[in-house]
Amino acid sequence: MKASTPALCATLMLAPLVLSGCGAVAPTTLNAAKPSAPKAHRSAVNPKETAPTSVPDPKPTAGNELGVVPILEYHNIGPTEGRWQRTPRGLTADLTWLYEHNFALVTMQQYESGDMNIPAGKHPAVLTFDDGDYSQFQWTSAHIPTPTSAVGVLEAFAAAHPDFHVTATFFLNANPFGSDSVAKMQWLVAHGFELGNHTYTHANINSLNAQGIEKEIGEEETYIEHAVPGYVPVSFALPYGGLPQDAADRTAVLDGTYQGTSWHFLGVALVGANPAASPFSRAFSISVPRIQVCDPSLVAASTRYYILSGYESEFAKNPAMLYTSSGSAKWISFPAAQAGQLNPAYSARADALTEAASAAK
Repeated sequence: MKASTPALCATLMLAPLVLSGCGAVAPTTLNAAKPSAPKAHRSAVNPKETAPTSVPDPKPTAGNELGVVPILEYHNIGPTEGRWQRTPRGLTADLTWLYEHNFALVTMQQYESGDMNIPAGKHPAVLTFDDGDYSQFQWTSAHIPTPTSAVGVLEAFAAAHPDFHVTATFFLNANPFGSDSVAKMQWLVAHGFELGNHTYTHANINSLNAQGIEKEIGEEETYIEHAVPGYVPVSFALPYGGLPQDAADRTAVLDGTYQGTSWHFLGVALVGANPAASPFSRAFSISVPRIQVCDPSLVAASTRYYILSGYESEFAKNPAMLYTSSGSAKWISFPAAQAGQLNPAYSARADALTEAASAAK
């Protein structure tokens, strides 16, 4: 875990504030629009994904797929709660809250590409773990995840709740998880988790030029691709939350080539501090905000709204704000009153519900 201090950014629901993880640089929004349609991801097949839902015909009759999506940001897992550490008990409590409030977990890749094929009525959420800390994935000599590691907690929860598909995105630097790095990376992919790029040395790319950025990202991209043959990361998280101001340098973050390795990221994960817009919304940005997770007693009362516990209460009071799946991979369903929020690139897939139709569902 890298130390940090509070920084500022805008939230969707509350006063501007963000508690910056992995460093003290304020998040910067990339000045680039979402592609007119999502590019197909190139990562290895996810064997842990559930079977695709059949496409309803005619159009689905419920859903709000222009609502917001919570993307949760974790770092260390340890025996005590800390500002950048969650206990196994705390992580289990977070999973329990998501389970009891009708969420379905997807990867960052699935969110950013709009490929969130979850059952009707479910709300997508994303779990992300930064830095590849050893506490996130430890295992026995038989390669069974230990129950006190993040992966062990996730696997135990999945076993206890077979109706809840458990997955997460791990944003990695070089040689993650302390030992058996390559074997653990291969295990994660084989078990349906996503590997993302977090630079090779956890560098502050806000201080680098395009060449330095390409080296940091390219070395990590090459490292992951060599560790897991056939796997190409398409998700990226910013160390320290800072982006360079120069346009060419920012472009190098999203698309680049280094010593024969090329990448195209579907988005750039920030460090706070609000739910992310639907990938089908005009509000979607390739700069993706995340909600930090920590014990609320460890932050000032004025900032508790900007961590998971604060948003739990907001979600409970206003569930209509959430992305709610229609169960269809073909149509994008939403209340007719929100039609102006739809990205025009998706107009051919729009299924706007009238107030009467929405009330009847």
